[in-house]
Amino acid sequence: MVNENWNNGSSLEESIRTFTAAAKMWNKNVFGHILKRNIINRLNGTQRALERFQAKNLLKLEKVLWVKLERILDMEERLWRRRINEIKALRLLNGEWCCYDKDVLKAKVVHFFKKLYTIDATNMAQFSIQNIFSTLEPKLFDFIARISSCQKVHNALFDMAPLKAPGVDELHAQFYQSQLNIIGESFMSMVRKVFDGGSIESLFNKTLIVLIPKVSSLELIT
Repeated sequence: MVNENWNNGSSLEESIRTFTAAAKMWNKNVFGHILKRNIINRLNGTQRALERFQAKNLLKLEKVLWVKLERILDMEERLWRRRINEIKALRLLNGEWCCYDKDVLKAKVVHFFKKLYTIDATNMAQFSIQNIFSTLEPKLFDFIARISSCQKVHNALFDMAPLKAPGVDELHAQFYQSQLNIIGESFMSMVRKVFDGGSIESLFNKTLIVLIPKVSSLELIT
């Protein structure tokens, strides 16, 4: 799937958007229905055959199918847990409830945190920081600005926990680690561009705000 939906000739951001769109369609139309049903049917057939006669290849196949089915069930359970923790309603500052309108909920949450983390510059004292901090020596500055080698980027990537919460690209570090032989060209191209003074692609210059309810009946953002 990655081979078919990844274009190293495009930007990393565009390649990710194309792949994630295709992966979502595959997950909806194939993985969530056909794959699980096929594994269950094969497992049932294998177990019926084992009732008639015992064979090493059938026992081995049964074990493999059980492992595949357990992985699918584990992923379904993770998705179910995420849905349980989903915030679907909040009481707004005017006292009114906003229910199941994701756009309004998103706007209210973003507005709250923007206000929370924005400094009112009019209330700040004016002071100069010019010449307060020491400057970097030219050799050290050149070292920091030097384009990172492929091996260093590789090491940094594989130092990441594989299944940590994904960012706005919706992909775990494990995806980049396991598919580096396919996506490596566009991945390294983006890193080199940034180290060479280019701008970071907009997708990677964003962050996520995740609200994790600490109470059973969340009402207010605060």
